[in-house]
Amino acid sequence: MKKVGPILNSIFENFGFEEKLKLEKMRTRWDRHFLEPMSLHTFPSDLNKGELLITVDSPVWLQQLTFFKNEIIAKLASYGVKAVRFRQGRIHQKEEKAAMRPTGKKRREPTEDEARWIEENVSTIKDPELADAFRSLIEKSIVG
Repeated sequence: MKKVGPILNSIFENFGFEEKLKLEKMRTRWDRHFLEPMSLHTFPSDLNKGELLITVDSPVWLQQLTFFKNEIIAKLASYGVKAVRFRQGRIHQKEEKAAMRPTGKKRREPTEDEARWIEENVSTIKDPELADAFRSLIEKSIVG
């Protein structure tokens, strides 16, 4: 019998969940990694193949941060960050944190196409508990 850990890691990599999970962890801890004022003017937007895209709210901060790329990469290396890019834009940190709090509202159900896609991907998993866990994980990543 194989251990579940390596199987889960392989599945996370194949579906691209590993970097999404790392990005979510990074987002929830952003204000611990970077104190104010930096945490108020920046937010991690995307993590793709080790490259982190950070949204910055002003041209002044954008210019300043280019001088600190290596320090930022070193600080976030535990998340698999190997490179950093910046873009100017609106910081959605407050909205995203508010969205992560439970509101008492029921999540929307997956569409028929989404449900079919989920079942196609989960159907190969023989262990019912593991299949349910992945079904739930995939649903959350799709419908929020």
